[in-house]
Amino acid sequence: MRKFTSVGLSLIMLLVLCAPISAQSLENTNQNEIPQEGIVLPVGEFSELYGKKDSLETIKAVDDDMRASITIEAAFSQNEEVMLKAKINYSNEIKELNATGKLFNSYKQQFGSNSIVGEINDKEGNFDVLLFEIYNDTDTTKAITDPMYKTKPHLKLYLTDHENNILLFEKDIPEEFQNIIVKNSEQPDSKHDLFWFASVIKPIEQKEIPVSKEMMDIVQQDKASVVTPTAVGSYSDWVHTTTYYTSYVAGGDTIKNYSLPYGTWKVTNVSPSSTWINTFKIAEHVQVNGRKVNAQNLFEYRNVILNTAVGDKSSIDMSIVDGKMVGKGSGSSLAMLVAEKAWKTALPAAPSISTIKSWITSANTAFSSKNVTLGSSNIRLSNDAATVSSVSSQNYTLYSNTTNASNGHYLQLNTNVQYNGPANSSASTNGVMRIDWKVYLNNSLYNSQTKDITFNYSVKSK
Repeated sequence: MRKFTSVGLSLIMLLVLCAPISAQSLENTNQNEIPQEGIVLPVGEFSELYGKKDSLETIKAVDDDMRASITIEAAFSQNEEVMLKAKINYSNEIKELNATGKLFNSYKQQFGSNSIVGEINDKEGNFDVLLFEIYNDTDTTKAITDPMYKTKPHLKLYLTDHENNILLFEKDIPEEFQNIIVKNSEQPDSKHDLFWFASVIKPIEQKEIPVSKEMMDIVQQDKASVVTPTAVGSYSDWVHTTTYYTSYVAGGDTIKNYSLPYGTWKVTNVSPSSTWINTFKIAEHVQVNGRKVNAQNLFEYRNVILNTAVGDKSSIDMSIVDGKMVGKGSGSSLAMLVAEKAWKTALPAAPSISTIKSWITSANTAFSSKNVTLGSSNIRLSNDAATVSSVSSQNYTLYSNTTNASNGHYLQLNTNVQYNGPANSSASTNGVMRIDWKVYLNNSLYNSQTKDITFNYSVKSK
């Protein structure tokens, strides 16, 4: 390992503090690096070897076509950011890797293993980084290229290229990565941690299954019990009819994903005003060999749409959206899609459920973008009374992100409903809440669903 003078070290630190980490600023800091052997395989062949119930834990290079090597030219980390520059030699070609990104504590830390992973990207564009892991422990772990590393600290670097190959490298931890501590409590994207293999191994099962007691127990963490969605005047609940499920095998381990959409709603009689609540939530868990793991599920939700619609002698004057999504929480400012149906042009006397549903459908064909602040902004597009208020999460992503459902991601529409009719009058009328969602698996659309909640409520002028 090349040694630096105090002047040289000061210069490097100054460059790093004044600009983002770059390989150029640390050119050739590992001139004496010895190339480390690795494995290169077509993705399909890797899936056959590593992603079956009887698959291998360790893969050996049996011919020259399977041999690859990596030479690290520069490495650096600071403030939970990491940089790695390397030359990768395989298939009679040398390609550059110039990777930078953010470090996180791995899911393995919940079991006492000192493991750090990175969400890093190759600035050269030659590779996609599946896994960058600094495993600085001697507890038994997985090692694909050399069984020695199952109980020895090492760096894992798993890549794919544009020719549909996977490259697997495991080597002693470079000195620059020996003493890293990650203080942030954020979870990494599981596709760069537990599920690093999800894009290169096919699931052994992928389906919808009946809702189990275990999933209902997760839902019930929100409250003492789940209330059938029939009550007006208190909180009620709905639960999707099936659980989204997928299962993988990787190196002999069986990893299962369970994800269940559900929601909470509240409607009270209007006299002369009331706040209604429509919430979308997610219950989920991940198992590794039957053991629950606190890690992000592979199922993700986008384009979640919440609609609230009123009936006779009622109108909506204000709506507020709140929630927690990837990178966004209560108080965050963001652009969202909102829609509404004007009351004065839509509302006949005593509208039927089907009529109200048609208003929702009409409103959802005319979304407009609006900058809102979660938890405080009125998302209404005009000051006129409305009969439908709608909001869409667009491409903001939701998943549970915790084993405790009450702390997970959610989207909530709070709607102020008021009496709107002749003085000293009243009505018994219908209302509808609609929830639409799209669920994605490995960034591909997996399923789309709609849930309608219908109810009858009373409204009076005072």
